[in-house]
Amino acid sequence: MSQRPYLVALLISFGALGVLVVPHVARAQTKLAPTASRPNKGTAPMQEASASEINATHSPTGPVKKEDVAPPTSELQSLRESLKERSKSINKLRQRYSQTNGITRTLLHPRFIRERENYRRLLTRGTAALLTPETSGSAEEKSQTEKLLSRLLLGEVVVVREEFRALRTLILRKIALVDQAQPEELEEAQQARNESLEDSILLVNEFDAILSARNKLGYNTKGDSARLEKTILNSSTLTSGLLLDISEDIATFTQRSPEEQDKSAAKLDALEQFLDVLIKFQRNNIRLLKERGLETSELRQGLIQATGKISRDILDAGVAQGLLEKAKGRVQEWLLATGPLLTFRAATFFGILLFFWLMGRIMRMIMGQILRVSSSRKSSLARDFLVKMTGRLFFVIGVFLALRQLGVQIAPLLAGLGVAGFVLGFALQNTLSNFASGLMILFYRPFDVDDVVEAGGVKGTVREMNLVSTSIVTFDNQMLVVPNNKVWGEVICNLTHQKERRVDMLFSIGRSDDVEKAQRVLQEIVENNELVLHDPAPIVRLHKIHAASLEFVLRPWVKTPNYWTAYWEVTREVQRRFDEAGFDIPASQNDVRVLKN
Repeated sequence: MSQRPYLVALLISFGALGVLVVPHVARAQTKLAPTASRPNKGTAPMQEASASEINATHSPTGPVKKEDVAPPTSELQSLRESLKERSKSINKLRQRYSQTNGITRTLLHPRFIRERENYRRLLTRGTAALLTPETSGSAEEKSQTEKLLSRLLLGEVVVVREEFRALRTLILRKIALVDQAQPEELEEAQQARNESLEDSILLVNEFDAILSARNKLGYNTKGDSARLEKTILNSSTLTSGLLLDISEDIATFTQRSPEEQDKSAAKLDALEQFLDVLIKFQRNNIRLLKERGLETSELRQGLIQATGKISRDILDAGVAQGLLEKAKGRVQEWLLATGPLLTFRAATFFGILLFFWLMGRIMRMIMGQILRVSSSRKSSLARDFLVKMTGRLFFVIGVFLALRQLGVQIAPLLAGLGVAGFVLGFALQNTLSNFASGLMILFYRPFDVDDVVEAGGVKGTVREMNLVSTSIVTFDNQMLVVPNNKVWGEVICNLTHQKERRVDMLFSIGRSDDVEKAQRVLQEIVENNELVLHDPAPIVRLHKIHAASLEFVLRPWVKTPNYWTAYWEVTREVQRRFDEAGFDIPASQNDVRVLKN
């Protein structure tokens, strides 16, 4: 969006400052009463000075010569000398600055600004010193100082008026140069335009200070102040609109692709610099209006909206309330404009999620039924994993389709999820290790739920498995949760994996007992036990010969669930039959020999 219409209107508003000093310029064409005393503040008529006196005061070759001035004998006399010297210096610098251009003018610009600021401060301090009773000097010196200040201030009014007129023409020309500049000349033209706007800030402040000083000296400045206020109000309103336009242009640039932003980087920098100048310009307007007791809440709201930065102005109740009301209004407008579409998209979003959630539930039931009737052997962990993943997969597909209906780009979202997963992978290394071990247990199936295992240093019955941990209940009924990486990283002993198990048992008789009879008794015991399998056949053999006993090994085969029942029944029957047969079950004994000397 072009900012030229706003700038032209802004300059027209400042052109009104040219008429602010018309009464003074008209009176400056006639002689001011040379001996007029200072009128009462706010009620007396304005003092007048001749145009020749004004020109003499602001001319580098004025009538006052340094060698004719006596050494200062008072503060007021010293002040007059300083005012005269500084007036000559600033007029020479003004003449030199107006006659230069190009790089010379650019280099001279900071000095020119600094000297003007110093001269304005000197006039302000001089006025304050004149009105201070403690300032040393006679009544005649006060009168002379007052006349000098009056002439200089009135002269500054004339000069500022002329500079405003010249500056308006200059800015219009520089705006045209910005619009017509070639790419290689654009940056220089924009910088020149920004400097001219900064000069306008200085001129407004100078004129404000001059009016304040003249008012303190008792001159009637109500009309001038009213026109200045109107001019500042008009310019601040136009600047608010220009700030919003430039902010929107900058926001448009930032929403472009990185390649387009690189191509337009220079234009974006120029807009940001121009925005900074206008912000400075607007803050100066707000300061001047606040000094006059005018309401500036709207302007401060616009400044916060344009810059997007929270300042201390937000603490003002009026500013905060205005921003909230504007935000509320924008939200209402947005809802009215996009409400029906937003409602339809929201309904579509939740409808898709509900549909795929129901489909996931249905597919979980179907998958569970398929796995139950399948002839292939699947562990409980594998079955649960496949059933749950089927439902979750359908729901995830539904989420992506629902987001697509809201206008969310899926590809960048997936890329972001990939980056997030990569970061989480480093943060959750142990958990991912357990997850990987869970996948290995899932595919290799070393055990299943309700198996009795010895794994990870724990022995007991598996109650629950997931991809992260395995829950085992020990034989004394303790629940232990073992990380899968510990289970998979050590030896896994599945005690109930096979359908049949061999029971290994050892029994002893005395050295003098009948070996054949003992073997026959043991054979009868295992053959008559209902829990002992005949195929494979049980084994009964003389296993070891000890010093005081003979040791038999008994190895019957049983169904895995009957292991301990068979063990205990056979042990009890062996004890009973050995007692009936009169076998001596030797006890362990040690012979101790005592040697005496």
